[in-house]
Amino acid sequence: MFFGVKKFISQFLMPMPLVCECFILGWILVRFTQYKKTGRFFTLLSLILFLLFGYGFGSTYLYNLERRYPSFDPTPEQCEALRGTPVVVLGQGMSGESDLPLRYQNNPVFERRLFEGVRVAKLIPESQLIISMAGVATNTIKQLFLDEYMAFVNFPTNRVSMFTSARDTSEEAACAKNCLIALLPYCVIGSSTPIGGQFVLDKSGSTNQCVGLSVSLERNVITNKAITQSGNKAILILTTSASHLPRAMKIFEKAGFQPIPTPCDYTDAEPPENKFASWYQWPLPSSKKFDHSERAFYEWLGNLYESLF
Repeated sequence: MFFGVKKFISQFLMPMPLVCECFILGWILVRFTQYKKTGRFFTLLSLILFLLFGYGFGSTYLYNLERRYPSFDPTPEQCEALRGTPVVVLGQGMSGESDLPLRYQNNPVFERRLFEGVRVAKLIPESQLIISMAGVATNTIKQLFLDEYMAFVNFPTNRVSMFTSARDTSEEAACAKNCLIALLPYCVIGSSTPIGGQFVLDKSGSTNQCVGLSVSLERNVITNKAITQSGNKAILILTTSASHLPRAMKIFEKAGFQPIPTPCDYTDAEPPENKFASWYQWPLPSSKKFDHSERAFYEWLGNLYESLF
């Protein structure tokens, strides 16, 4: 359901489209109808929205959202404790019509997610890297891209799998579950302290639900306290953009996982603020601020949807 809402919002209700729509509507009402006051209202509204979004309305919310989970920097002992834990990288669409070399056909957001996923998978012994590869490109093209990328970063391709049919994060959680079932012989949590037990998935039902993972983790394992006692949920390491991670964590928890967060793709290294010494150094609205406002609005809406449904 949210996929349809997401498509509508991305086309009509994001900051820049919304500003343009209000301005065009106001101009039409003033120029061609008798509702000139209403038209002036929409014209003024478009100017106010332009200033709000151009100065980064929502940037503070986005910054705090991205700092919800600290970066994933485990000690060697903690990496050994997580031996065999699968690493899931949430992806974005890949076009199949580009004439560029494969290494240039993915967007920077996915590149940063993929880089972080490989970094984490290299830290965790015997981990499987599972990558979401959406988009209209054929599976052959996607596989060629991954093979080329893994050769470049010196990561073994026999530890890499992908799924290609997910359209949103909820579908990615379901596809990740199916992918883990297919990789069951390889997805075994090691028996070293503080983790013991084995990764078990039920193949009997059509829902492919996770039914058991016996683990014991101290609350402070991984310095950011991201790992807590997992109960009977299957552990995986979840890699996605820092702003998207809080919503993705909720979705994967609902799907029966105990995800360990690994944020990446931050929008700003510093807290958002306007720095100027005098009036002539006042910053102007920028496309970068529009992008931040768009991402903040999108994630706010997504988190609201997950809270309600």
